[in-house]
Amino acid sequence: MKLRLTRARLLGVIALVSLAVWPLIAPHPYIVFILTLVFLYSIVSKYYNLLLGYGGIFFLTPMIFMGVGGYVTAYLIVKIQVNPAIAVAVGAAGAAFWSLTFSVLSMRLRGLYMALYSMIFLLLLFNLVVVDVPLVQRYTGGSIGIFGLPELVLGGVQFHRFMAIPFYYLAFVTFVVAVLVLRKIVDSSFGLRLQSIRDGETYASTLGVSAHRVKIYAFAISSVFMGLAGSLLSLYWFSINPPIFALDWVLLFFAMVVLGGIGTFWGPFVGTLILIPANNLLAIIGPYRLLFIGLIVLLTVMVMPKGIVGKIEELVAVRRTTAQVAGTVPRMVFRKAMSTTDTTE
Repeated sequence: MKLRLTRARLLGVIALVSLAVWPLIAPHPYIVFILTLVFLYSIVSKYYNLLLGYGGIFFLTPMIFMGVGGYVTAYLIVKIQVNPAIAVAVGAAGAAFWSLTFSVLSMRLRGLYMALYSMIFLLLLFNLVVVDVPLVQRYTGGSIGIFGLPELVLGGVQFHRFMAIPFYYLAFVTFVVAVLVLRKIVDSSFGLRLQSIRDGETYASTLGVSAHRVKIYAFAISSVFMGLAGSLLSLYWFSINPPIFALDWVLLFFAMVVLGGIGTFWGPFVGTLILIPANNLLAIIGPYRLLFIGLIVLLTVMVMPKGIVGKIEELVAVRRTTAQVAGTVPRMVFRKAMSTTDTTE
């Protein structure tokens, strides 16, 4: 077991080091652009998986918190002239506040009802943002959103889309921090309580696990990182607008988690790494790209219900079990032969 964990960590370190040095070795603009998006969207998909995969909470609209973080950041920067770094932190906190409202109102909802509630919440938020009422437009920009966000400057370094490599490393470091925090959460007692609710909420409650409290904490933690990703995306695009709440993202984020492996640690990253480039390349076919992504989800569920990473983990487990059995059988035969010899003598 110790050797297996060491190999897994070694592979993780190799992957991270490769991603860290990639722009220095082959700074292709499009690849840097795509990987930057992959890092930021992976943060959202991984913490979405914390709710959906580890918690069994049928929450379908992670872009609620991502969008709130982006809008709060954009409003503070453009309308109030707040320092972008401070605005990003406040945007993440704003997403956490919305998650508190969302989670408290949905505590008694399960399964399909939670899914419907999250969709209705998203539609209400979308219509609130796009409504062309002067009072609302003052904060959200109405149907056109908020434009003209300045570049983020930290330590004298400029971070924006046209300075691709600095923003790449900003997204990469944020992603690594988010991954380390998520690993700590999953391996903690809180992570075990969250998974116990997924596997049997009633039984977990009899053991003293407060399902309501655990879910509120899970939403709060996830929303902070989703809001952080949304804040950085708004700075990356220099704007934020209503399409961030579009229903397209429901399918896309769900596909990221399902394709990579729902309930697995690295599954959402793998799914994001595949679907973000695919989504950009398929933009030329317009709305038909959603049909293509839907077919990917359908085929994945039919062929690999546990996703790509889940299937790999399953094959590794089978191989390990086979190796253990293969090593055990000769020892059993040897012991039986020895016992027979002893009896004969």
